[in-house]
Amino acid sequence: HEALFDRWPAMHAQIAADRRDLETLERTTQALKIWQEAPRAQRGDRLLTGLALSESQDLLVRWHDEVDADVATFVRDSAAVASRRRNLVRLTVAAFMLVLAAFGATATFFWLRATERTELAERQTEKAERETAAGQVTQSQFLAEKAEQALADDKVDLAALTALEALPRPGLPRPFVPEAMVPLYGAFA
Repeated sequence: HEALFDRWPAMHAQIAADRRDLETLERTTQALKIWQEAPRAQRGDRLLTGLALSESQDLLVRWHDEVDADVATFVRDSAAVASRRRNLVRLTVAAFMLVLAAFGATATFFWLRATERTELAERQTEKAERETAAGQVTQSQFLAEKAEQALADDKVDLAALTALEALPRPGLPRPFVPEAMVPLYGAFA
């Protein structure tokens, strides 16, 4: 008989396929027995998963009428639980991505707000520096006028000190006002 089977490739392939199906059916039946004997709390961990589930589902499609009803129910229940687990994983990943996106949006919002406030503070600082410089120019011009009046009143020391006060110096930076040099030259002339 075997010589006949070896010469007939289609029959040889069918026998090999049936052998694989019978092995799958045996593994699935054994898994069902293990599941039935497991304590109820551990049965969820004893269901078919992965390749074993995939092979058993394929077998069920091909041998539907020839598979014991308990085995078929076990395979369908395993598939349902595997589907729920996949959905739970997808939902968890989606929720995590949503939280991550919300965190990113919140971080971006606060970064933009901080950038705007930094730019506003820089503009206000520049404005304050311009106003300070303008005030110092006005003050230096006022001191230069007072120094010229002191010089006109022959108060040379007062004119020199007042003119020096109107000029920039270390520790007190201020804009240079040329008008302050006139009474200073006059005081030392």
